[in-house]
Amino acid sequence: MRVEKTDDITWVARNNLCYGCGLCDIICPREAISFHITNMGRLKPAIDYTKCNGCSLCLKVCPGMDDGNLILDALAGIEDPFTGSTLSCHVGMASSEEVYINAQSGGLVTQTLRYLFDTEQITHAVLVYMQYGKPPRPIASVVTSPEQLFDTQKSTYVPVNLLSALKTIPATNSSIAVVGLPCHMEGILSLDNLGKAAHRVNYKLGLMCDGILTYIALNYFEKRANVPSHIPYRIVFKDKARFNYLDANITIQQSDGRQRHINKEERFILKKYLTPPRCLICFNKMNLFADLSYGDPWHLGTSIPSHGLGVVISRTSRGYQLVVDLERKRYAHLNSISYTDFLTGQEIEKRKRRVAKGIRDYEDLDLHLPTYYATLLRDHLNNYRPSRHHSNYVAKFLQTEEARVDRIVDHIFSKVKRTLFLGAMKGKVKSSLRSIASLPP
Repeated sequence: MRVEKTDDITWVARNNLCYGCGLCDIICPREAISFHITNMGRLKPAIDYTKCNGCSLCLKVCPGMDDGNLILDALAGIEDPFTGSTLSCHVGMASSEEVYINAQSGGLVTQTLRYLFDTEQITHAVLVYMQYGKPPRPIASVVTSPEQLFDTQKSTYVPVNLLSALKTIPATNSSIAVVGLPCHMEGILSLDNLGKAAHRVNYKLGLMCDGILTYIALNYFEKRANVPSHIPYRIVFKDKARFNYLDANITIQQSDGRQRHINKEERFILKKYLTPPRCLICFNKMNLFADLSYGDPWHLGTSIPSHGLGVVISRTSRGYQLVVDLERKRYAHLNSISYTDFLTGQEIEKRKRRVAKGIRDYEDLDLHLPTYYATLLRDHLNNYRPSRHHSNYVAKFLQTEEARVDRIVDHIFSKVKRTLFLGAMKGKVKSSLRSIASLPP
């Protein structure tokens, strides 16, 4: 399956290494690159060769392949690339009740942006917003005031070429903060190496990520909720307005005001079928290259209120100062915690096993891997490589992608329905066994 190397991001895409971050789009000097959605719901770059001048810049800076060793160089000195280094780790919530109630994990990202706007340290913030549609589509949104932040809260869980939005920001007198996933931060890292002042990002606010879903998930939820064909809707993946933070289910919000609710378990089942192959070999769950990394306080033993808490980790001196200022200026209520304790809930060992299996999938298909796997990361994964390969997820994913979208949705729908049924039956059997065991002799 190995393909002949090209001197552009086509080679990255054919090896299933594209993140869809949008970096190649903004640095192409001929504006020859655009993104489209595949049948399986991945974002994929395409080159208009009538415009392309063959400069190869897109390949040189692409973090997905890391042909220029930029990610490899950034990892130098980091003891474990799966956890990274930190200056501080805090758990807490936004001091603004309005922001906190509307947030999904404590509102710390929004409050950080509010502080940066209020103190005139930024003029623009780039983040993702889920708009209404049929099906809905997340977009890279550029906001210029703290008043606009409220509507952009909540996560999207599907790919967005976020960095493309930097093209819309004026090249002069702009100070930018970007809120993004690890892949977006890796793209910014590559962008910084170019030294392009026009796209200079002043603050990198990173979201921890355990893998996204493809756009097929949005089609699935539309079918699952039986949304009328003429009504636009959007998806709230963790609805705390109706549910507790730890039990937050999925809500389909129709434009006519009606809501439909779906058990959160279905989102986790979808990850078994709709995680893009590139996510399977990503080491950077903890978002190492951001100034601040934000996540959820799983298994911390902390009493979590019904509307939840968030964790913020500083990785740079600039990020550390932001945390100090947020607490000192009362934008957030924060308590210091041990980063080691926080990691206990992040299942890093499980992540290493998944990456090791993903690498085996790629190798079995004779696909290229990012340059850093041949050196640094391979040493960290020697003890996790699967001894026996049962099935190749990547091969199945690529094979399914050849089908029509409607057939893919129907196939995924039947898979989830079967998994839910088997889970319910298993639960009933366990309940019956417990009842029998409690009977007197």
